[in-house]
Amino acid sequence: WKTASRPAQAPRPASKRMAAKGLHGELFQIQGWSVEGQVTSLSVTAHSDDRHAKLVVSQPGGQYVLLDCSHYPLRHDSESPSANDIIVVPPSAYHLSRSARHPEAVTEVAAGLLRGEGSTTGDPDLIAVASMDGTVKLLEHGRLLWELHVDHELFALSKLDITGDGADEIIVCAWDGVTYIVDRQQNLVQFEFEDKVCAFVAGMYGISRDKNVPCLVYATFTGKIVVLHNTVLKSMRTSNLLDVMAEQAEDLSFLPKDVQQAIVDKDSDRLRPVYSWCFKTSDEEARSQLTLLEDQAKSLGIALNDAGLDETAKIPEPSREKEKPDSGDATEGHADDAAVT
Repeated sequence: WKTASRPAQAPRPASKRMAAKGLHGELFQIQGWSVEGQVTSLSVTAHSDDRHAKLVVSQPGGQYVLLDCSHYPLRHDSESPSANDIIVVPPSAYHLSRSARHPEAVTEVAAGLLRGEGSTTGDPDLIAVASMDGTVKLLEHGRLLWELHVDHELFALSKLDITGDGADEIIVCAWDGVTYIVDRQQNLVQFEFEDKVCAFVAGMYGISRDKNVPCLVYATFTGKIVVLHNTVLKSMRTSNLLDVMAEQAEDLSFLPKDVQQAIVDKDSDRLRPVYSWCFKTSDEEARSQLTLLEDQAKSLGIALNDAGLDETAKIPEPSREKEKPDSGDATEGHADDAAVT
């Protein structure tokens, strides 16, 4: 923040609530910085030694400044020295974004994302950046890992583990309510909120006192606050039938061995007859595919009935003759209705 030096003032009396809890004190300035552009977002994280705060300050155009709060330890085990001087941040301290589509775009930052892999604390070097021009970026040690662009004006940015894998996803929101959830592999889920949004945040929140769950919170221009409670995604990755079947291979032991092996190998050509039989569109097509499966099973000495594929039970023989209307009763207008198989 930017503030002028002020003379020391007499301490203000503590509130009645603080006094009842035995808490007494006051807030005073420790450090101050002056940056070039407008500050629209702040994020606090910690150094690798987990003792000193690190302040990430957004700057227009997808930029941010990393400020070292070395005079103020996160653990208050010693008296912190005070400072009255304003530090002017040099241009060399700015992390620039060469690919920013608009140099004056308002920027949001979130630092200290969880990596997963058993880690329970955020990585101070992993920083997410979103700007009003629709740009979302992920950086590590100031190096761009990836960047993507969307067609909405992004004004809010949060980090939250939506999938429960221990790694934070990046969640950004636009004025029209469109919300994007992005993971570290750039898998993206888009959600359209029902109203225009003036404020957004994502975090852990609970209706009951004993459990907090991931929630998305929207404030609308119509004066409503909407909480989407327990917003959880099973996975951010797109998957197909082969992937799902391979993950559940142990539950498919009733299938012939060659089919099980094709599932493990993810061989779509060998599994195509199985797909056609499962998702048959007509009796004739299903019978053709079933005959092919039966021939393959016989070559392996396996009966299809043993695998639960009873041809006569599953696919009835279609009637090949049409019923004739009674020549004495049927009229010309009912001839088509009578000739039904």
